Amino acid sequence: MKFNLESLENIYANKDYSRNFAHAKKHFSEFKDFLAELSVNTINKTRIVYRATTFMYGYENNLVISSKEDGTYISSYCDCKFHAPYDPCAHVWMLAKYCVENEIEPPFYFKDENSENPNVFFEKKKKKILLNFILALSFKNILMTQSFISI
Repeated sequence: MKFNLESLENIYANKDYSRNFAHAKKHFSEFKDFLAELSVNTINKTRIVYRATTFMYGYENNLVISSKEDGTYISSYCDCKFHAPYDPCAHVWMLAKYCVENEIEPPFYFKDENSENPNVFFEKKKKKILLNFILALSFKNILMTQSFISI
């Protein structure tokens, strides 16, 4: 059964003034580029669970949406700081809209093998900075030693 997007939109405390809802609509066109993994499964023949991992703007977000078998929204979870039960974050709405537009129904699984966790990228960057710092200190010590020897 197709997800009922209207049932999710009715959860927002005040749709007209919701930062999360406005942000979701503004950035929806970019969502498919950030999607790293998506699975949709039926649990106990009564609940559909949408699970996704996205890498957006340097952050990894793990999110889950639960709906009834008829597609009606039940609950959601996202580990970003903007998610709240009465005002789901932009990631939740974008995932739901993506599934509706692409007619994704259970069972479904997708994983983008080319997406790189931003944490891995930043760890590599930290190591490079640390290595350059160590090399600079070593070079400074060599210069100081050579200066002392030549005196």
